[in-house]
Amino acid sequence: MSDQENLDAQDAQEKNEDEEKAPDTFDRATVEGLRSEAASWRTKLRTAEKQVEDLTSKVTKYEDANKSELEKLTNEKTRLEATVEEGKRLLEESAVSTAVKLAAAQADVIDVDAALALIDRSEISFSDGSVTGVEKALKKLLKDKPYLVKGEEKPVPPTPGAGGPPIEGKVNTLDKALLGLFQSAQRKE
Repeated sequence: MSDQENLDAQDAQEKNEDEEKAPDTFDRATVEGLRSEAASWRTKLRTAEKQVEDLTSKVTKYEDANKSELEKLTNEKTRLEATVEEGKRLLEESAVSTAVKLAAAQADVIDVDAALALIDRSEISFSDGSVTGVEKALKKLLKDKPYLVKGEEKPVPPTPGAGGPPIEGKVNTLDKALLGLFQSAQRKE
């Protein structure tokens, strides 16, 4: 290496050492200039974002305006058909529910809501505004679950030895033992 190259290398090394030792400081004017420039860029960014949003909205409006009248009517028809189908489903559900509850009440069912929940709906049909098959399905339900029907309340016979009178003509063994004790006590007196 030449002397000149050695001197240049030493100068570069000293310069690097000086830069490492000295803290990065800027004068007030430079810092304020940088802050002002950053604020300017933020403002430009917000403006650009607003412009993108506005242009996106305009493109959407333009696409909607260019839809053919047929596409608009097709979309509206599809929406209305879905509304009609939902209305039909709700009407059928309501009609079947009402018919089952009415038939259950007429058949003296204790809990019409339980009958509605338990009835086999596959035997019930709804067409042209009328419900069919309710009576058949209800008869099957009441045959399978007779506890749903109100029955004549039969008095419960008293249980012998449970505080009630003994069954006519029959004296149980406890009663016999008590009677024997009573009679023997009377004889001793």
